Amino acid sequence: MAEQVFSHVSVLLQECMDALSIKPDGIYIDGTAGGAGHSQEIASRLGSGKLIALDRDLTAVAVASERLSRFGEHAQVVHSNFSEMAQVCRELGIDGVDGVLLDLGVSSYQLDTADRGFSYMADAPLDMRMNREDKLDAYTVVNTYTEQELKAIFKKARAGKKLTPQEALKFKSAWLYEGLKADAKSNWSTQLHYNCLRDLNGAMYDVMG
Repeated sequence: MAEQVFSHVSVLLQECMDALSIKPDGIYIDGTAGGAGHSQEIASRLGSGKLIALDRDLTAVAVASERLSRFGEHAQVVHSNFSEMAQVCRELGIDGVDGVLLDLGVSSYQLDTADRGFSYMADAPLDMRMNREDKLDAYTVVNTYTEQELKAIFKKARAGKKLTPQEALKFKSAWLYEGLKADAKSNWSTQLHYNCLRDLNGAMYDVMG
């Protein structure tokens, strides 16, 4: 099962390894493990060192754990957001690292898996959760949040303030409030999401004003 997902070519793999300049006895963090492409390359260059691979997505955690298992104690996978890497290091007794890699954004696996709700290529539930253990999904936001709540999210983002993962999800979903409020009980899907965005540019600018 795990080997059938996250099948993609790692972005700028050699360039990342050159920039990290892996030391065999170093400690490294891959903050966005995904399919473990970068993680495997880092771990393969270690001797007595260690790799900590983090990911919010439980499917990614399972895949990375399987693919990194051959490195034994020199590679450890943790279900966590990269924003929590300092806490993870404290819990693991690590007081310093030699390099950190972040490959930010939605993975091709998440886009290609319709029921994750990230893509308009297939009609599917409006989910958009990076961590599927989170209770809040995009469907809930666009069907239950008030106009004022959504405006507050946009204003915080425009002010350059850091959004929590929950607020980031609300931010992505907030564009739709005008159209979705027209029928809060509708079974909104990714395709309706797309249609709403296409037709409601004016409403979106109102929210951001």
